[in-house]
Amino acid sequence: METKTIHPLKSLQMLHRIMLLMQVAFVIIMIGLIASGLQKPSAKDLNSILQLIAIALGGACYFTGTNIYKKKLNAIKEANIPAAEKFSRYRSASIMLWAMLEGPTLFCIISFFLTGNYAFITLAAVLLFFFFIFGPNRQKLFLFIGLSEEETDGLK
Repeated sequence: METKTIHPLKSLQMLHRIMLLMQVAFVIIMIGLIASGLQKPSAKDLNSILQLIAIALGGACYFTGTNIYKKKLNAIKEANIPAAEKFSRYRSASIMLWAMLEGPTLFCIISFFLTGNYAFITLAAVLLFFFFIFGPNRQKLFLFIGLSEEETDGLK
């Protein structure tokens, strides 16, 4: 009996989708709890400080994460290494960037839960949009790390 292996790009895409969907589910649950009145915001007095922290954290993580990501992708593209190693490094860089975006998103969602201020949901939505656009696909492998179509198809 032969087992079918999943292409590494497909598994990375699946990981990205799961991470994105879990964040979206968390947002929906928190909005539902607050909007329905099942949970009353307990720290409205922290609203101002949490907004400053959320903006600073979101901006810092986005800019730091994307700068590190771009540097890693440039290094991968210039490296004379096998396609499998390039993809492995690309996967590592992508997961690092996603974590850098997910952290402030979760902070915003929790801050909304504590304060009931929908401005946190707006910032979380912006961060989720960035998370979404940094998802992996074949064209990014060709463009960002210099893999050919044959090398991409040959990944195991």
